Amino acid sequence: MKDAATKDRPCYRQREVASHEATAVESLLERARELLTEDGALAAANAIVNQALTLRPDSATAWIVKCQIASAQGDDFSALAAIEMAVSRTPHRAEALYWRGAVLGDLGRNREAVRALDRAFAAVTTDDGWLLDDLYYEKACVLDAMDLHDQARRTLEEGLERCPSSSLLALALDEGRASRSRSLLAEIPGDSGEQPDRSGEGSEGAEGSDDLASTATRIQPDESSTAALVGRRPALKVLRGGLLP
Repeated sequence: MKDAATKDRPCYRQREVASHEATAVESLLERARELLTEDGALAAANAIVNQALTLRPDSATAWIVKCQIASAQGDDFSALAAIEMAVSRTPHRAEALYWRGAVLGDLGRNREAVRALDRAFAAVTTDDGWLLDDLYYEKACVLDAMDLHDQARRTLEEGLERCPSSSLLALALDEGRASRSRSLLAEIPGDSGEQPDRSGEGSEGAEGSDDLASTATRIQPDESSTAALVGRRPALKVLRGGLLP
């Protein structure tokens, strides 16, 4: 007759194998995240995530990282497929819902994106404070794409109230105001309806143009912002055209 220790041995081995697998997956995902920040390493990062998913196909975190890689590669459909796998495993995880909203926005499915981002806001816990400025920024981007500029502006302002140290939100809001001012000025007609010839005004006019052109390059998150990570697109979205034109 087998004693209790012998009976428990298979369970102990299963727990030991599961522990080793969890450690291996964690190490693989850490390496994949590191490769996300390296030029030309996205394919290698994706291969590593696939290894992690072979070990733990139910890992929501691994599916989120796979979504980030696909998004960074510009493959929005693969990114959506990956994040749907993550959400199906952790339907109340704010980070997964954030990424679902972001990818839906990239695909132009803006109403669905807003709903997903609102679900992410509702799912935010005390451990998700690092995600808040990205959430507000992403929602403002989507609202702006829907031509809901006032709502986008209010979203940024609300975000700054909750995240007063966010340079991402502050700079996006400043750029939105500047873009709006330039848009209004452009609508003021001249005497002939044509733009004046400024070719002979010398360096002063050129400096003014440089000041306006340099505005977009300022809209970048600082090094401490989560938006600085490759795979998050806030800075890229601002540089594409600016918020709140």
